[in-house]
Amino acid sequence: MKYLSQLLFILFITINAYSQDTLFILGGKTKIIKVIEKNDSTLVYTQVNKTKKKIVYLHNLYSIKYANGQELIVYKQDTALDFYFTPEQMNLYLVGYRDAKKTFKPLVSDISIGVIALVSPVFLPAFPWAGLATGLSVGINAAIHPHVNWEKLGRTEFKNNEVYQTGFVDGAQKKKLFHSLAISGIGFTISAIVTAIVLSQQANDK
Repeated sequence: MKYLSQLLFILFITINAYSQDTLFILGGKTKIIKVIEKNDSTLVYTQVNKTKKKIVYLHNLYSIKYANGQELIVYKQDTALDFYFTPEQMNLYLVGYRDAKKTFKPLVSDISIGVIALVSPVFLPAFPWAGLATGLSVGINAAIHPHVNWEKLGRTEFKNNEVYQTGFVDGAQKKKLFHSLAISGIGFTISAIVTAIVLSQQANDK
């Protein structure tokens, strides 16, 4: 009996140590954590396999899903905080947002930004004009809403829902902007360095 009690205790400690909770954040992200404590306004947690405690305000969360499968929705409709969606609508919005992050591919945007970032330092002085041209192209691209082909993208049961579509488009827009910043930065840097090397070699040859 003594050994059985010790075994059960060790099993409990092991399960508790590896249990993982999930935060569904209003920005569309999910975070795997371990909940330490919660009150009416904040949540204290640690990252998995870490001991440093962190705090998140509940008004930044949609829900908390505990390791046992129970999900607690903490989001509340509050126009004072610009939360105009009901909890059900916000859930649909976040589903659309996450679907876009997973499935939307901004190929046209990626190619156009990449070409501009690679070409501009070749024809313009890298600083400031080529940098300005690349930055301007990113800004223009960010202002253009992504085109979503609803025949191919989106969940069949939700793709005609306005709230779901809003979340999907917002997620696609953020993904498009992230790609633009990354591609323009990498492309511009490579092109500027290569152009500088070529011009330097040409100057030495003369």
